[in-house]
Amino acid sequence: MEVTRRPRRGFTVTELVLVMGIMVVLVVAANGAIALCMRAVDASADIDRNRERAAALDQLRLDLSEATGIVSYTARDLSITVADRTGDGNAETVRYRWNGTSGDPLLRTENGDEAPLVSRVTSFELTPITVATRSSPTLTTTSEMLLGASQESPVLGSMSIGSGSLGSAILVTPALPAGAVSWEVSRVRLKVKRGVSPLGVFTLSVRTVVGGEPSATDIASATVQVSAMAQTATWQDFSFVGASMGTEKSVAIVGSALNAILVSLDTVATIGDGSKLLSLSLGGWTEVNARVLVYELYGKASIITPGAERMAVPTMIAKLQLVGGDPAVETPIALPTEPTLP
Repeated sequence: MEVTRRPRRGFTVTELVLVMGIMVVLVVAANGAIALCMRAVDASADIDRNRERAAALDQLRLDLSEATGIVSYTARDLSITVADRTGDGNAETVRYRWNGTSGDPLLRTENGDEAPLVSRVTSFELTPITVATRSSPTLTTTSEMLLGASQESPVLGSMSIGSGSLGSAILVTPALPAGAVSWEVSRVRLKVKRGVSPLGVFTLSVRTVVGGEPSATDIASATVQVSAMAQTATWQDFSFVGASMGTEKSVAIVGSALNAILVSLDTVATIGDGSKLLSLSLGGWTEVNARVLVYELYGKASIITPGAERMAVPTMIAKLQLVGGDPAVETPIALPTEPTLP
């Protein structure tokens, strides 16, 4: 029995075209799905990078907002101090640094513990915005210093008090230090001697100067028993308490004797410093020409010292870009305490 074989039938052109069309559709669909997946992965990575960048800037903003001082600064390396965070009573030191190599991390150190703040960085830069300011001025009082003196010799003569004279005075303009806003007389030294009799009291007083003469009121005074004076011209100290001259430019040192038979004070030639010697009689004060008492004037001055100029940092501009992330933008960060740039 013979078997009849049928000839095999191939694909028609229409069928081949249809299959190829289906395959093209499937390939296009697969590529689209892959592209969508890749975009989703990239978007997720961008979100993660943006979150990492935002978290790093938030940490930097927190640290700078609590900064009490700037220890050291470069655009890529900043060390600051912040208030105590551990409860030990000591300030903390925080440091940010990046070595400038793209792909390397931005490191943060607090009290010696260093860790990456951001893993892969393309750029990091800090720029301080500075303002010039001054600290508060200070008022200080000097120790006792010599504010004025005559020459000690040659002695031209003496002025006697207690024998027909009611008193004498020297008008002195002190040499105050720069910046002095007020001053006081602490001590005056005169070359004095007593007469034969040791009776009486010698008084030296501090007064303001009004119209080129001593005022009528003592600011402070000091007394010495005539019996304590030598019979030869010797330096005699007169110390004062509360002899504040405020802003007065000149002072009158007035000498008078009560029940003293004779007290003499040495005189020398004037030396062009503006000092004057006056004698008091019933007719008033009279200038003794070309002579002045031998004296030394001591006192203290109150000086205002201007505050030191410093470069304060109220704002720091931060730029941070991560590898593959968005471009860096300027982020201003306020430093409320305005620490000084070293």
